[in-house]
Amino acid sequence: MNRLLKIALLFTLLITGAIVTRAQTIIVPPSLGVMTSTQTSRNTATLSGNLLRTGGENPTVKIVWGTQDRGLKPIPDFSWDNEVTISTNQSSGTFSTNITIPAQGNVYYFRAIASNAAGTVVSRNLGVLLPTKIVGSENLVGRWSFNNGDSNDSSGNGYHGNMINYFTPISVSGMKLWVDASDTSTISTVNGSNDVETWTNKIGETVKLYGHTTNKPSTGSSINGLNAIEFDKRSDNNMEHFTAKKNNSTDWNPAGTDGTVSGKVQDVALLMIARLDTARRSGFPFGMGWGDHFPWTGGIIWKYSDASSYAAIGSNGTVMLITMRYSKLIKNRKSSLTEHLFSTIHAPMITELVIWQHSHFPT
Repeated sequence: MNRLLKIALLFTLLITGAIVTRAQTIIVPPSLGVMTSTQTSRNTATLSGNLLRTGGENPTVKIVWGTQDRGLKPIPDFSWDNEVTISTNQSSGTFSTNITIPAQGNVYYFRAIASNAAGTVVSRNLGVLLPTKIVGSENLVGRWSFNNGDSNDSSGNGYHGNMINYFTPISVSGMKLWVDASDTSTISTVNGSNDVETWTNKIGETVKLYGHTTNKPSTGSSINGLNAIEFDKRSDNNMEHFTAKKNNSTDWNPAGTDGTVSGKVQDVALLMIARLDTARRSGFPFGMGWGDHFPWTGGIIWKYSDASSYAAIGSNGTVMLITMRYSKLIKNRKSSLTEHLFSTIHAPMITELVIWQHSHFPT
């Protein structure tokens, strides 16, 4: 029976800066909040941000924007398509800039960058502008945007349609685990924080991913404007991580029969949407007998039976679709990592692998 595991994830590196002391004033890096946009006309929009704290010194604040999200790297900020300096002496509160929309058919992403004597930070929150104004209204019969999960006519002429969603992960035969960070209703947090307590399996709510007692991942980051889960390194050999359990206490692994943590790995496929902001060296997660490193600096080293292979991954800050397949039936395994490049490893399976612990991520 096929198993399918899907995880939408985000790996990010917390940006920290030095502490600068001037007389009795302690200066720390500034802090940025949510990014928002308003389309003011067919061809113009306002991009806005929020400076939560100056850090003790009013920073220089910029808004950078373009057709691609350039991630959390503060340098070089000129890698964005456009850069607007809001102020070189910005006080706490909201700020904004007006832009001309280059093309109605594009999606535009934007972030804020703030710099003072203690360091430079980039807004974790990603702003998204999707131009929605009607291109032309003369003799318009109907307009269907399909943005809200329906096929309603927004022209006012009432030509509403019926839309059928032909695919959802739950419709895949043999699906055992589906966790989706963009569905924040499946995420519970520790009171007063973004630390994730549990992340519920959308295939069956009795199975949940549980944040570590002290090293919990956090919610509130984003991939392409969608909510994502963030994993940080706390110290050497100490990563924030999840473990899978059923009914709050029973160790669980999607590769096992009915989720049991025992037996041989049969047929498993994994799909993961991720962004690796800082490539570090780690062990191999999932508890399915797979070994070596996920990731290892610039790639993945996957020990699948008696040997291991290497597949390169994208550069830091690149959004990737990672797929991994292991099959006893066809006696092979394959890994694909897709972004602007396509890297794959494919080799025969020799030794059967044993499920040895609950599913966990990362390690």
